[in-house]
Amino acid sequence: AGLFAAAETASGAAMTGALADKMAGMTPLAKGAEISYKRLGKGPITATATLSEETPAIIGRLESDGKAEFEANVEMTDEAGTLVATMTVLWHVSKRA
Repeated sequence: AGLFAAAETASGAAMTGALADKMAGMTPLAKGAEISYKRLGKGPITATATLSEETPAIIGRLESDGKAEFEANVEMTDEAGTLVATMTVLWHVSKRA
């Protein structure tokens, strides 16, 4: 549960950072997530998230269609840099009416 929570938080931070200028006028929803555990982590875990596409493409769909879906891909590593898990979060964002 801890790795899942860390990954979902990292994905939300990546989404919020990319769309910060639009956050006040939109509603974000983590629509789904899939996690893959690779090995037992030792010590502190670092979760790093990247979006599946460039921010301008996401904003373009949000502006033209009123909504957009995209993935945030997360890698979790332990203190030795060993990959312990990966997670993909499907984000749905829509303009507020």
